Amino acid sequence: SNEGLMCGPTMERGTLTLPVSVGCSYSRCKLCIFFKHLRYRLLPVGQVERELLRVRGMGGNPRTVFLGDGDAFGMDTARLLRIVELVRRCFPGCGAVNMDAAVTDIAKKSDEERRQLQRAGVGCLDMGSEGGLDDVLAFMRKDHDKEQAYRQIARIRNAGLSYNAHIMTGICGKGRGQENALA
Repeated sequence: SNEGLMCGPTMERGTLTLPVSVGCSYSRCKLCIFFKHLRYRLLPVGQVERELLRVRGMGGNPRTVFLGDGDAFGMDTARLLRIVELVRRCFPGCGAVNMDAAVTDIAKKSDEERRQLQRAGVGCLDMGSEGGLDDVLAFMRKDHDKEQAYRQIARIRNAGLSYNAHIMTGICGKGRGQENALA
């Protein structure tokens, strides 16, 4: 099965990628090839805990943990807080728990939920915003426009979280790369 393949941002290279789900709850982005063949589902919290204990038992002591697969930030806040607590209990020296977050998932979380996650140890959200041109975002089925992305970035920052925005300047087609980069 291809379920064993985990996709993580290059900024997270060298961190422990902890499987908490299979696939992506959104899985409609036109450009994505990572999750379309998978049925999205959350992994049991007990399985997540066993993986943490396995890594610790092998002498692992990660400074950062990345929650995989697709868009961990979209799961229920109480569940996310429980998983972050398990990470912190197994690895007290872990500085941050990072994960992918869709703009639409960020919008669904209240300001208090984002602050709770930040206080619990969530550090950085990796956003696949892809570009700054509204027509391209619509064509790529991102379910948000540039202004909505900026609004959610401001909410992330107000909660004390950091973010990485994945921008694909060439996604808009021949001759529009510079326009997309500037936007």
